[in-house]
Amino acid sequence: MTESMVPSNNSDRLDRIERIVESIATGQTQTNHTVNQLSQIQLRMMEELGEHRRNMLEMRVDMREMRADMQEMRVDILEMQSEVKGLQTENRRILDRLFNEN
Repeated sequence: MTESMVPSNNSDRLDRIERIVESIATGQTQTNHTVNQLSQIQLRMMEELGEHRRNMLEMRVDMREMRADMQEMRVDILEMQSEVKGLQTENRRILDRLFNEN
């Protein structure tokens, strides 16, 4: 080998190493960017999860209130049914008296 070839080989080798290091640095930068994006997405998802949990708790409270309201309505309906049966019985008695008198 001559001396003129050695610097060229070393220079080529250094250029290749430099390209590899630049490629690694670029890859690291892209990886960092991706990790930052994923972190932001994760934070948004955690916030949304918390909001969904709060909504679910509110819905549970609303459902309990609705259940209590429905129970009250059931009691009211039963009372109305009882009153209607009483009115039906009274109407039958009145009709019986009217028809028996004629």
